Amino acid sequence: MEFIETVTNGRLTDKDRAAMPEVLRRFRSGNLRQAPGDNFIDSLINIVGPYFYKVLPLYMNLVFNRTLPDMADTGTMKVDTIYAAPVDEIFYGIGDQRNHYEPYGLSDATIDQGLNAGGRVKHNQSYLWGMTVADNKVYWCTNTNYLCVGGSAGLGAASRPGSDTSKGYMNNSWVCECESGIYGQTVHGAIKPEYAQYSDTRIPRIYCYDITTGSVQDITPSGGDYDKLLQDCQGLRSAGYHNGVAFFGGPSLYGSTSGQTVGSSFFAYDTDAGKFIGCKALTDIDGNAITDIRRWYVHNGVLYCGVRITDANGKDRGAVLRWYGDKTNPWQFKIVGWMANEAAELCVYNGYMYVGGWNTASLAVSTVVKGPKVPDNGLQPVDINATEWPIIWKYSDYDAHAIALRTTYTAGMQVWKNHLYWGTFNAVYVIPNIAAANRYTDMTSPEALCFYLGSVRQTSFWRLNTRDKVELLYGETELPVWDKPTTGKDTWTMKSTGWTPKFGRAGFGQPWTAYTWTMAEYGGDLFIGTMNAETLLKAVSVNPDSTQSQFAILQRLTGRKTGHEGFELLRMQDPETAPQYITTDGFGNGTAYGIRNLAVLDKRLFIGSASPLNLERHGGWHLFRLDDKKYSGIETPETPALGVFWRSNGGSFTFASATGENLNTISLTDLQGRTFKTVGIAQPSVTVNAGDIPSNIFIATVTTASGRWTFKIKR
Repeated sequence: MEFIETVTNGRLTDKDRAAMPEVLRRFRSGNLRQAPGDNFIDSLINIVGPYFYKVLPLYMNLVFNRTLPDMADTGTMKVDTIYAAPVDEIFYGIGDQRNHYEPYGLSDATIDQGLNAGGRVKHNQSYLWGMTVADNKVYWCTNTNYLCVGGSAGLGAASRPGSDTSKGYMNNSWVCECESGIYGQTVHGAIKPEYAQYSDTRIPRIYCYDITTGSVQDITPSGGDYDKLLQDCQGLRSAGYHNGVAFFGGPSLYGSTSGQTVGSSFFAYDTDAGKFIGCKALTDIDGNAITDIRRWYVHNGVLYCGVRITDANGKDRGAVLRWYGDKTNPWQFKIVGWMANEAAELCVYNGYMYVGGWNTASLAVSTVVKGPKVPDNGLQPVDINATEWPIIWKYSDYDAHAIALRTTYTAGMQVWKNHLYWGTFNAVYVIPNIAAANRYTDMTSPEALCFYLGSVRQTSFWRLNTRDKVELLYGETELPVWDKPTTGKDTWTMKSTGWTPKFGRAGFGQPWTAYTWTMAEYGGDLFIGTMNAETLLKAVSVNPDSTQSQFAILQRLTGRKTGHEGFELLRMQDPETAPQYITTDGFGNGTAYGIRNLAVLDKRLFIGSASPLNLERHGGWHLFRLDDKKYSGIETPETPALGVFWRSNGGSFTFASATGENLNTISLTDLQGRTFKTVGIAQPSVTVNAGDIPSNIFIATVTTASGRWTFKIKR
């Protein structure tokens, strides 16, 4: 009865409800013949019948018979929040002139003032999109308002299927101002008027956390070409490090959408000198233009990265690049391998390089390809006519649903205990727009409900051995397939995948876990970070706007209990035993829907999260540190607690308390211990003029009531 009440969305009358027991009895018995004088029952059967025959089987397949992993024993673990996306705006309404963006974050006093004036806190930074470690430092880079990338064509517009979102839209959890935003009109629109549609995309930030001093520095470059490339950038999707150089790269913005890019932006940073070397669009690698980048990988002293390319012949495909540069000329890259998919994930296993691919115009299904055996001196350059690496697995080997093939991507590749593991990204948030294009916008219709329930996919989890034998660990034995593309009939058929999962159903048992986003080996165990799309589903389900009623129906049908939204982190300790959960709710933050990055430094696991819910109080990215004494050992010294954030402003430096407490004193000394300046203060942040200090390298000491932090600054 609850199922019928939900799918009919309040259309049943009291008389209908009173008759439903008889309707249900007939459905169970299979006797639907009309009895004399039962015209009302018969008409009610005609109304609810399609929900039983068409919708109910898909609903039961999606929701029932799901077994979740056990919770791990986390008694030896400690998780700390190192830093988080700042509140960088008070939002008053779409297009409101008072919406002012401050990339370094707002003070508590400014936030309180804005809230008292009727505004809402906003986190423009969404994802900790790229992360790498070097020496004693963690570097990361971000994107902003990810659901709004591409303006009205952004992913968030799927929450308003079939609607005109060009003037902006919002719900309780996020807002996209599109062409109405002040930032777009004054910044992007100054380049070209039509670029005002990118109002929600701000310059991405780059940060450095020094584990020896407990300080975080915003190292985002500015001026000249840096400003130009950063502004024309969707965000910095990747970070990699080798031989004293950290790279940050991402897809271009102007002329691009969230799914199709026309260029890229790359930035090189000297980690020893603590300064940027330069930036470049990489539009010419032997005549080929880089349009996207996702991962970097070091093997045997060689740095590689996987990219999407428009090649010299205009073909959209993927490639693996090898870095031949150094600090004096960091832009020396050569193509060492071609594939039809975008090269999204890469690693070396059993002596060969494997690449996980994303769909391109050349190949509209995701794959895993196998390159040649990697020689001791690394993979060598190839020309444009070189043979593309052979496919050893493709998603269509598992799923026959046409929509799923278009919206599923290979993700999260990692070598662990003599196997190669990977997962999939099943982009469920694009289903509403596809549904609208097929005229399925009324979620009270059985056909629309079938389209949503039949198209939803969860992340699948795979591995292969040294003989390239592929094994499904989490997935489905059968999947619903839409018959219309092949037969013209708007029906659904359950079809065998040809696979039997070793541990359980797709999504690690969860109906809305859509992404195996990242993996890392820590303490000999495999850690797996996911994205939980239910966070988005809940966000658009609680709004009274009728255009979002379909999401409310889906939430009621398939949602778990409130409080279980947020990313999952799993740990796998034995290849023959199912993984266990470390958290199922984003470490207590349900708005954090995914773990984008994992990295190990100093026997600790650093976790970079993602949340595009820019109006939520705890929205935006977070950087966590997980310390498990079982791995790190009691002899490992504690790293200082995060206390100070700082940035350079040319001839001055701004210092701020990371916890919001007042700073007491700041002193600046040279390397010989001579004190040049001491400042006494009683506020959370201060800017100190250092233009009169003769030394280019000096020591800053910052004190608060709770601690003392000392670190080196290079001018």
